[in-house]
Amino acid sequence: VLGACFLKAQLKNVRKPDHLSFTLRLMANDLETCKSVYKAALLVKINGIVTSKGSGIAYKTSDIVSQIALSSFVIQQNLYKDIHFNLNGLAGVYDVKGKILDSLLRLNMDVHTSLNQPYPTAVGKLSIQNADLYALGLYKRPLRLQTNVDLNLKNLTPDKLDAYLRFDS
Repeated sequence: VLGACFLKAQLKNVRKPDHLSFTLRLMANDLETCKSVYKAALLVKINGIVTSKGSGIAYKTSDIVSQIALSSFVIQQNLYKDIHFNLNGLAGVYDVKGKILDSLLRLNMDVHTSLNQPYPTAVGKLSIQNADLYALGLYKRPLRLQTNVDLNLKNLTPDKLDAYLRFDS
C-alpha cells in the first residue's frame, strides 16, 4: 500500500518552460513516495500538506511561494514530527522560515538567500534547541547538539570573500 493522497495541480505554458506557471496542493496520509520507484532504502512516508504556487523552472529566475506543514515525515526509517516551513522566492531571492518541533530534532530557521548571481549569498539565523544525532540514526555514538548559528555570507566570490558564521552553544 502506498498510502493515500489528494493532489490538485495546474500547469500552464508547459511547452514554453520560460513561461511555465504552476499551482500545487498535496494532502498526504502515509504516502510512501519511493516505494513506487523501487527505492525502498530511501522510503519516504509523508503525512501532511504541501502547497506551492509559482512560475519558471530555473532557480535563479523563478518565483515561488510554498508552505509545508507535515505532521510526520519518515526517511530511511527515521521519523520526524511537526515540520513547518515557508518558502518565498522572487527572481532567485528566497526567504526560508520554518521550524521542526520533533522531540529528537527541534529547530527554528529564518534565512534570506540570493541565488541569482554567480556566487550565492545568505543571511540568517538557525537555532537548534535539540538534535539527537544518535537517535536520528545520523551518528554511531550518542551525540546531542544544541547551538545557535548566525550566518552572514555577504560575498562568496573567491577573491572577495566576505563571510561570517557564528556558532553559540
